[in-house]
Amino acid sequence: MRVFVFALGAHEDHAIKILSSSGVTTEDKVVVLVTKPISPEVRKAYNSLKEFTSKMGVKKLELIEVPSDLSQGILSIVNAFSDNSEYIVGISEDAGYLVILTFIALVLSGRNALMHLCIESSELSEGILIPKPLIKVLQNPLKEDEVRVLQEIVKNPGISDEELAYVIGKKLKTIKSIIASLRNLGLVIRKGRRRGIYSTELGKVIAEVMKP
Repeated sequence: MRVFVFALGAHEDHAIKILSSSGVTTEDKVVVLVTKPISPEVRKAYNSLKEFTSKMGVKKLELIEVPSDLSQGILSIVNAFSDNSEYIVGISEDAGYLVILTFIALVLSGRNALMHLCIESSELSEGILIPKPLIKVLQNPLKEDEVRVLQEIVKNPGISDEELAYVIGKKLKTIKSIIASLRNLGLVIRKGRRRGIYSTELGKVIAEVMKP
């Protein structure tokens, strides 16, 4: 089962678009987060979304009114990420404090999700997709040795395991383990005949941010 979690403002278009493009089914669950107390504009958007999900045959629809209090707000949203389902999250820029609280709750929950940040502008009408690897890194910050290896890979695209072990001054077994961890996070890849190691675009960003 997939769980769609939407931080809803006064517009439901982004949620309907995500549900449609994802092929929502009767087996999926939809959770709608709204600010508390719910305003007439948000209520209208929710009712429109509810009507759409009903037409799509969605049987599980849950409304959560989230208080503005930081602790209580995060706790109420964390409950939406309570199991090992596949999560797809949509956040609208007009959702107020839900934008921040939903992101914090997701990271604290330890769950992975495909996250869409929907911005109402012609240039970004498709939304900004926050990939699962980035959420994984936020949930599990890189260790010092992992950062050092990643930065060396960024500096030397295509470097081999043996070369890394020599430069870093670690055993080959240790380097291979670190590389496996970085690959699982989506930060590096292997390619070419030599199976050299290259950083992904996200890996380059993390390496730059982690510079001393």
